[in-house]
Amino acid sequence: VALDHDAACELGRGFRQDAIYYVEGDRLLVSRCGQGTKRYALGSFRERVCARTAG
Repeated sequence: VALDHDAACELGRGFRQDAIYYVEGDRLLVSRCGQGTKRYALGSFRERVCARTAG
């Protein structure tokens, strides 16, 4: 689901989450669910995904 950061934080607060993970392009970030909070980069999203092939 594509949401901007503020909408994702609002959704997180609705489920009483303190923080969310957020992906922009290939960057994985984490931030608290407050308005205008700082996002902390965690590195490449693709490096953390393990793809399985059907077989």
